[in-house]
Parts: sequence; structure tokens; C-alpha cells
Amino acid sequence: MELAREGSGSASKAALQALVLLVDDAQVGQMVQFVIEAKTDTARAAAAEALNSACHQIQTRRGQVNTAPLVQGLATASTGARIALLPVCGGLIDTKLRAALRAAVVAPEPPVRAAAIRALCDTADAELLPDVLKVACEAPEENLRTLAIRACVRLTTQEDTIKLPVKAQIEPLKAILATPVSADQKRLVLAGLAEIPDLEALKLADPMLDEAAIQPEAAKAVTKIASALPHAQGQPAIAALKRVLAATIDADTRKAADTALNDIQSGADYITAWQFAGPYLQEGKDYSDLFDIAFPPETANAQGVKWQAMPPGADAKRPWVMDLLKALGGEQRVAYAHTWVHSDQQQPVRLELGTDDGVKVWLNHKVVHAINTFRGLQPGSDKVDITLNAGWNSILLKVTQLNQGWAFCARFRKPDGSHLDGLQFSAQPPQRAPVSAGK
Repeated sequence: MELAREGSGSASKAALQALVLLVDDAQVGQMVQFVIEAKTDTARAAAAEALNSACHQIQTRRGQVNTAPLVQGLATASTGARIALLPVCGGLIDTKLRAALRAAVVAPEPPVRAAAIRALCDTADAELLPDVLKVACEAPEENLRTLAIRACVRLTTQEDTIKLPVKAQIEPLKAILATPVSADQKRLVLAGLAEIPDLEALKLADPMLDEAAIQPEAAKAVTKIASALPHAQGQPAIAALKRVLAATIDADTRKAADTALNDIQSGADYITAWQFAGPYLQEGKDYSDLFDIAFPPETANAQGVKWQAMPPGADAKRPWVMDLLKALGGEQRVAYAHTWVHSDQQQPVRLELGTDDGVKVWLNHKVVHAINTFRGLQPGSDKVDITLNAGWNSILLKVTQLNQGWAFCARFRKPDGSHLDGLQFSAQPPQRAPVSAGK
């Protein structure tokens, strides 16, 4: 400590670097004094750098730092010393320092105010996010606004120690976009929106596809957001990705958007509107025997069958996989699933199925596919070429259960396997099913 205070320039600097590893809370006050009492800007900068590193070392070892000397220095020191002390605040989270930093942001001296804003923009304190946002939206200096916008993006989406709800992530970025912002500032916001897999983030990023100056960044952000949206929001994601493909010429971005679009459309094609009945079983009969026994759902008029709405799939990544095991449970049994599909015209289609285990399929009361087997579910393992009538068509599945998993998934495609538009589905019979029922 004595050498740092009284030594020559190089000796003092070396002593300060050693103190970084040695000091504890008891010496923080003296380290602050080194900054306050420094005779030159160079000495003050070296002392402030050492103080900053020492505080981080103490915080790492003990979890907290005695910030009282720093708060006192910020309140009473000279302008030059306060400017040197302020960067230390950005790396610490402390109630009293928070208040001192807020006071410095509105200080009458422009250099102090600028230093405080820079320190504020380095913070990892989530409590200071509203303060950073205020600077991002209101600061007259364009460079300080840019710093604050970058800090808002970091605090909302990139800081590992801060976990905000989605709404709390989006609202600051939305507020920034509501103010006059430059193209570079919009690029910063897009980088943040790209990290938020939410429909509101997509709505904020999508209009920027129309701005030539930031179109490449907007295309990448929209593609990333759309790719991460949940299955239920597939249609907005599809529309956004089609806009990306129409707007961008960058090969890598187009490839990413096209891949995402195909993945989402593939999932969106699957039928999720089903009703089910069962389970059906007979003593002494296993799943293979039950496959050929005609239970009430497959008989004329299906008298006495109790149909229930099929619950959503349990797998968040594949909600279109209908989980019979969760709905019914058990082994050595069968269940039936029923849906209706509306086609505007008579047309050949491909029905793609995946089942665990075997399956029998009726189209408009005629068997069009049957495989009596045991297997795990593999989407699209069975491909059945059929013709849909114009209007409503009945689809009935019989799915067998050996043990363990019991599930199915189904979708319609064009005969060549490509995406098919224009079909609508309903779990209710046609006389009660509106054409707009959807999937």
C-alpha cells in the first residue's frame, strides 16, 4: 500500500497490480483514496483500473463488496475523480451504488453525466434496465443512445445472470422502436428480437423486411424467430418466412428460411383434430388378434360408441403426435381415432401415417390400408395413395397396442409428397362441422 502511494510511476503501478490480488474489504477505502488523491490523469486511471479489478476479485471470493467508500467518493470527490470512479459501478450490483449511479446520470456536469451513462450501459443489474431504457429512448446524444440500446439488448436477451419473462424482454425493445432510431440502432434491436422465440417479437421484426438498409439483418432475425415459434403459431411463422424468401437474395439466408419453412409446413400439415374411442380388448386376445376383431366403431352406424376429443400431443416439439397411451393407458388393446377432412374438389392425395403399433385405415367406410405389426412410431412410415371426394370425407383409424408406447400421427400430402393446401379438418361429424373448423 505504501509503495502504491509513494513509489515512482512504474513501481506504483506494479504495486497496484499486486494489490488487486491481495486487498479485502478493509482496504477498499484506501484503494478509493488512491483514485481521489492521484496527481495526474495517468495515475488516476491506473488507480481506478486497480480498484475495479480488486472489487471484482473480492466479489468473486466473498460474493459482495464493501461499497460504502466508493459511494462516499462519488458524492464528495472532484469531478475528475468521480469520472474515474464511475466505471467501477458498472460491474457491481449494490443498492447504494445503484442510487449513486442514478444521481450521477442527472449530474449538472456533462462529463460526469456522460461517464455515468457509460457506466450504466455496462451494468449487469436488472434493476437498472428501466434507467438504461430511458437513456436509450430520450438521450439527446446519438452515441449515448446507441450505447444504451446495445445495453438494453444485452440486459434483455444476452446476460446469463438475468432471466426475464418474455414480455419483459420484448417491451424495452418495442419502446425503443417506437422512437426515432437509425438503421444501425435498428440492427441492434433486431439482434435482440432474434433471441426471443415469441410471436410479438416476430411482429416487431417483420415490418423491417421492407427497409432496404436493414433488410439482410431483418431477414435473419425473422427466420430465427419463426424457426423457434411453437407449433400452434405455425401459420404466422409460415407467412413471415415466405416474406423473407420474397425479400432477400442472400443465398445463406434463403437456404435457412426455406429449410425453416419446410420444417414448419411439415408439422403444420399434421392433423390434430381427432376424436377417439376405446380402449377395446378381449380376454385371451393379444394386440395381433384384436386387429381383426370388428369392435363397434368400425361397424355400421357405430352404435353405442362413446367418442371423446383427443387431447393435444404431450411432446412440445411434436404436438401433432397423438398420445393414446396418455389418454387410455394399458397393453394388449386397440383404440379408434376419427376425423373428417374437407376437400374443395375430388383429388388424389397421399395419406402419410406413423403408428405405434399396427393400424387399419378406413376412408369413407372402406378399408384403404392395414398393417398388423408391432413397432415404434416413425412419422410417414406408411404412405397410402387415396382419392378424396369433394366435400367432407370420413377418416377412421384403428391403432393396436402391444406395450410401452401407443401413439399415431397422420397428414395429407400431394401424391408426389409435397405440401398440400386447401384441406380443412374437424373432429365433429360433417352435419355439425363448420367448413372453417381448421386443424
